[in-house]
Amino acid sequence: MQKYLVLFAQLLLLNQLFSQPKFQGKAALSAKVYGKIIDSQTNQPLEFVTVVLKTNKDSLLTGSLSKSNGDFMLDGITYMGPCKLYVSFIGYKTLIKPISINPQLVEQDIGNLKFEPNIELLKETEVVSEKSTVQMNIDRRVYNVDKDLSTKGGNGLDVMKNVPGLAVDADNNVTLRNSNVQIFIDGRPTTLQMNQLAADQIEQVEVISNPSVKFDASSSGGIVNIVMKKNVKPGYNGLVTLGVGTNDRYNANVSLNFKKDKINLSAGYNFNKGSNPTKGYVYRTSYKNETPFSYYDQDADNFNTAQMQNVRLGLDYSMSNRSSISFTGFFMQMIHSSDDVQVFKFSDSDKVVTLYGDRLFKMEGKSNTFSGQIFFKHKFPKPGKELTSDLTYNKTLGVQFNENTTSNYISGNLLLPENPVIDNLTTDDNTNVATYQLDFVNPISDSLKIEMGFRSNYKLSSYVNTAKKYNYTDDAYYVDTFLTNVFDITEIINAGYFNYIRKLKKGFGFQAGLRFEQTYFVGNIPNKEQSFSYSYPSKLENLQNAFFPAIYFSKKMSNNQEFQLNFSRKISRGNFFQMNPNVHFIDKQNIRIGNPNLKPEFINMGEVNYNKIFSTGNVLVSLYSKYVTDPHTLYFYQSPTDSSLFINTFINADNRFVYGIEKTIKWSPSKKMDITFNVNTFNTNLTAGNLTNSGFTFSAKSIIAYRLPFNISAQLNGDYEHPRILPQGKTKYRYGIDFSVNKIISKAWNVSFLVSDIFNSRRFGMDYETPEFTQVTQRRREARFFRISATYNFGKQDLMQNRNTKKREPGMNSGGGDEM
Repeated sequence: MQKYLVLFAQLLLLNQLFSQPKFQGKAALSAKVYGKIIDSQTNQPLEFVTVVLKTNKDSLLTGSLSKSNGDFMLDGITYMGPCKLYVSFIGYKTLIKPISINPQLVEQDIGNLKFEPNIELLKETEVVSEKSTVQMNIDRRVYNVDKDLSTKGGNGLDVMKNVPGLAVDADNNVTLRNSNVQIFIDGRPTTLQMNQLAADQIEQVEVISNPSVKFDASSSGGIVNIVMKKNVKPGYNGLVTLGVGTNDRYNANVSLNFKKDKINLSAGYNFNKGSNPTKGYVYRTSYKNETPFSYYDQDADNFNTAQMQNVRLGLDYSMSNRSSISFTGFFMQMIHSSDDVQVFKFSDSDKVVTLYGDRLFKMEGKSNTFSGQIFFKHKFPKPGKELTSDLTYNKTLGVQFNENTTSNYISGNLLLPENPVIDNLTTDDNTNVATYQLDFVNPISDSLKIEMGFRSNYKLSSYVNTAKKYNYTDDAYYVDTFLTNVFDITEIINAGYFNYIRKLKKGFGFQAGLRFEQTYFVGNIPNKEQSFSYSYPSKLENLQNAFFPAIYFSKKMSNNQEFQLNFSRKISRGNFFQMNPNVHFIDKQNIRIGNPNLKPEFINMGEVNYNKIFSTGNVLVSLYSKYVTDPHTLYFYQSPTDSSLFINTFINADNRFVYGIEKTIKWSPSKKMDITFNVNTFNTNLTAGNLTNSGFTFSAKSIIAYRLPFNISAQLNGDYEHPRILPQGKTKYRYGIDFSVNKIISKAWNVSFLVSDIFNSRRFGMDYETPEFTQVTQRRREARFFRISATYNFGKQDLMQNRNTKKREPGMNSGGGDEM
């Protein structure tokens, strides 16, 4: 970025130069002066250096910029007489060379001009331009992944759990302020999961808590935009990272970038493999007339393995100075397996065991995902006016096979002694998503800008669950028609938006926009002749469900303070896991089933933001509230046909009201230390039929980074989540601490070490309490592990870029794009 800012400043200077009248001398001859600019220390040519010719009385004559090979030429000179040649560029000492132009010497080659770096200025620039882990703005938070030592060799979930304000649950869902977020990659929605991305391929994470109408109305939980690494430096560069850790963890990442003239090529490959031995439990007490009459206890040992590899290819082509087109392709393969042993027992009211046994669960799965995008951008001569258009296609093919072997015992005797119950389930899914988007930005004046656009999204999904049970008599598997389902989904969303942005006097700003989204959803279960659908708008009565306004007010105050107030309306549509009616057995006595009748929830939200920048950091405070109609919530109940079987599903509650305050503080008490602290405190009131629950809770997250001598950096990450309410109970508290250290060996090599979850404490659990039962559950996403990674950087880039690239702190590599 700095390179282009410098170039922009140089061009402004030349524009001012050429806009002035030419100095007219006594002669009508036209002279020419040319030469070459080279670095005095390296003897390498320098590009974009400003060369200006003036008279001895400082009247401007002409000027130019040096080319990539250092050559420059000044021609059309009509002045005759003594003059001076000024050579200047940020980071170098200005060079002044006297020359004389006369009729006898109208063409002069002044040879190689050695340009001397300004060492003191470069040092000052490096200190000022250092990039921190977290950058806070009034409208978004920017998290620089390269600065986080703990993510090296990890995946996207490792990045998400460290971003202030974000949380990752046991099912790998990313949430902001206890709401699911919408994931973008490079500004566009994606079907990829965060554990399918490599942390080493991510440049930045942008968190937008209340997006404008330019973004999807389904962004009620906020937007997390993943900015992938892309080369913008002339020449070639790349990196190779290799890592190994406990629990059979291995990772490898290769990134290659090449840019020359109008073409920019990038390629990357990532491999990540690991295992997780974890434990979990389920303890339940059933009641009759408030008296316990039975107990169910289950302990589980889980061993999960996941292997992921992906390939990413990109081509950017500058069709002209104002138009460019980009092609991006991404292929990902995920292979995962699980071997679990669940030991259970049933007891009567006197806690005498009536039945016990074990269940062996084996799972193997594989999925392939392909994503392709064509992106076009055109800039108009008017600054800030641009048109962008892109077409994206995503396809996922997956298959998963589960097999359960259950043995039941009574008083030490095996029921059906040699015939344990064996059943299996095969799941096939095929998802296709095509999205087209067109955006236009037009700054009418310095104080007025309009944005408008159109987006169409078409999603077609098919999920097939084939359940079978083994029959010992026939020595064959037979289809279980109750558990076998075919679920087809067609979802079409067409949207258009208009946004009006106005800068007012005395630092005030105003933004108002309106988004219209047409929603069409149809779900079919053809083998059971069932269908589920909704459409907005389908009639005048629900026309309001298609309009989503947003309004923002802002005020920039003195002493680096900024204030913002915003209101918006959003929609949240049920995701695949919430709506898929296929049955999934969590354990012997717990099943999970989606609700295809789940309606969208509508959210009215408001936010007040205050940002204050200090000399050693800044603080961002947000007051927020949400009122949700038909909110999606987890619901837990006993099976009507089997009181020992419990069902987890999702329902539309009546309403939910949430209000809270979030504070993020970034403080650098010294040049060697950076501290980021985030705390979110909120109250939730939830009503679902006869169920009502409310209460306060909070979560906290901190990052402490310290730069030690000998190019060593250390980092400590910590997080805590207090129990939050559910319709029938609350979650368990959770906390964890990570420690990482990085050593820069040379400009090319650095090594990092990580201990994830030092106290092995990150456990997810729920406490349910109803008049019929109480239940306590606990499970884990991953266990504590150690990992060591080594990174090698290589490349050859334009020398000028190297001189003006900001200093990279420990823990950063050169595989990403420009600094901010």
